[in-house]
Parts: sequence; structure tokens; C-alpha cells
Amino acid sequence: MPKSILAITGPTSGIGMGTVKALIHDFDCVLLLCRNLEKGERLKQELSERYTELDIHLIECDLSDLSSVRAAAASIQENVTHIDCLINNAGIVSIYNRKSVDGYELMMATNYLGPFLLTHELLPLVMESDRKQIIMVSSGAYKFAPMKRPFFQPDRFNAITGYGRSKLGTLYLAQELHEKYSR
Repeated sequence: MPKSILAITGPTSGIGMGTVKALIHDFDCVLLLCRNLEKGERLKQELSERYTELDIHLIECDLSDLSSVRAAAASIQENVTHIDCLINNAGIVSIYNRKSVDGYELMMATNYLGPFLLTHELLPLVMESDRKQIIMVSSGAYKFAPMKRPFFQPDRFNAITGYGRSKLGTLYLAQELHEKYSR
């Protein structure tokens, strides 16, 4: 019988760590997609000591860097045949107007563009599973997103609306996935 596989971004703290610990009994294999490998290694060690039968893999993935996302997806594609549950949890809030290495506003890159690309790249593996679960962690901050153009690169930076925009993007992605694949 094939292993049940969970892939999760942002598992080293907060909601991500809580999610891993709550769901760990439902999976045989966990793929920890981490920006900070040191924190990821500590989590992997902790989980390995506690759950000796669990197959745990640490994968470097900085969602703000699209080349890192592609490399993480390629590594996963080379090593697993399916993913039962993909949880896009990682995210940031920034009060400063910072750019990603690809030139996008950092919150939009990390909270939406990176997860969008990761989901797109891993979707064939999710579709190979009987479960076919993709979970997008968002927040009520989407209500702060103005519905005007340009959506991805606004003329002026505002931390509240920027964060809201990135979270609205995750909801749009979740809605699109639901409409296309939930049948």
C-alpha cells in the first residue's frame, strides 16, 4: 500500500507547527517545506524522536523566491509518486515595502505567488492521490484588499492593503481549485 504523504509549507512555528503535530498521525510521510533549514532540522529531529515510524523529509523552499519554489517542487517530483495533502501555510506580514528577489512586493510573493507556483507544480502529484487535498491557509485580512488594478503591483505600498491583497489571492486560488477539481 502506498504511503500517505503530507506536504506543508511553514511548519516550523505557529499554525504550521500546530497543524503538523495535529495531523501527524494521519500520514506515513511528511514533507517539511522550510525557508529556514536550521529551524526545519530542529523540527525534523523533534518529530523523528517522537514518531520513529514516520518518514520525514526536509525540503528547502523560500516561497518569496520563485526559483527556490521550482527547485523544491522538482525535488519532490523526483522523490514521491503522489501527495495526499498539500497545505500552503507559510506567510509573512511586513510593514515595510520590500521586494522579493524576483521584484514582486514581498508579501504578495510569499503569501500568494510562491504558493500558487508550488501548487501548480505539485498538482499532478496531488491528482495521483485518492485524497486530493489542497489547503490554503488565509485570514480575514482579505477584507482589506481594494478591488482595483493593479492587483499584484500596486502604485503605492500600504502594509494593510498589501497583506490583504496577498490573502485575497490565496482565496482566489482556493476558489479556482475548488471550481475546477471538486467534481
